[in-house]
Amino acid sequence: MTLSRILTLAARGFGVVALVLGLFWWAGFYAVPLVAHMAAGWLFVLALFGLAAMALTRSTAIAVVAFLAGALVPALGLAQQRMGLGEAQWLLWGGHVVVAILAIGLAEMVAKRARPSGANA
Repeated sequence: MTLSRILTLAARGFGVVALVLGLFWWAGFYAVPLVAHMAAGWLFVLALFGLAAMALTRSTAIAVVAFLAGALVPALGLAQQRMGLGEAQWLLWGGHVVVAILAIGLAEMVAKRARPSGANA
């Protein structure tokens, strides 16, 4: 199994786990510790960064966008804890979710470009 395949599977797995745990937390199911959501999110971002680094020479633009999205997801997530926006808090939450979903899609895009030539799905 190649490094790109391992990072792709890690990004898929941790991305979905972080998304589901975040939705549980948002829905008020606080039995799931927020730190579990954050850990899965950070592991997703690390996998995304690894894939983007591997795809940098093949598709610079998509790799750079993946790096930016990977940095923005935790920034928005941490901002939710730090900023008390009152009624506007949903803007941060919504932005965090939208950017996270886009980052999951970008992970698939950079994974395709990170694969060695001639490698199958």
